[in-house]
Amino acid sequence: RRVLFRSARVAPSILTTAGRFGGDYGKTAALVSAIGQTSPLGGATGAAEAATSLARFADTLRDQGSKGGAFEKAGVKTFEMGPHGPTMRDPMQIIREVLLKTKGGDERELSKFGFNVRGMRAVTGFNRIYRQAEAQKPGSGLAAVDAHLARFMKANVSPEMQKELTANLRSTPAKQLDRKSTRLNSSHVSDSRMPSSA
Repeated sequence: RRVLFRSARVAPSILTTAGRFGGDYGKTAALVSAIGQTSPLGGATGAAEAATSLARFADTLRDQGSKGGAFEKAGVKTFEMGPHGPTMRDPMQIIREVLLKTKGGDERELSKFGFNVRGMRAVTGFNRIYRQAEAQKPGSGLAAVDAHLARFMKANVSPEMQKELTANLRSTPAKQLDRKSTRLNSSHVSDSRMPSSA
């Protein structure tokens, strides 16, 4: 499969979406791209649509993860305290928790989290992997999801490319602006959902 952030047409969108999450930028870019590689299983028809699905997925985490949002009501945290304030958590960890909450639920279950059709596609590919594994062996769903993701992670990026991506993301104005926007949109997240900064 195509590695999304190596495609000149969609790389800016992938990298901007990755910049919305906390953690190491290079590793996050590889992770976001790997999630995007699975979106065709959820209905994305090409690289551009996969990139759009990732962006809408991040929008939903931002909008529904704040105080009183669908994720908070379901007991899934989307934000954590970073060195510069609240930032969105590891996207794959959020997907894992959603899978557990919905037991690999279908689109109707995911819509309860506020996903629109496009944003949902970043998740529904994993739902299918989860449900198929559970049908064969109860309790194996998350392991199957992790194994699937690991194959794309290994193919996506070398340690050298991670360093290059990190350098590029730190100098990308769009990324910087989007991270600022994410922090502003998360300013009303309840303190009880934030880990202590001590």
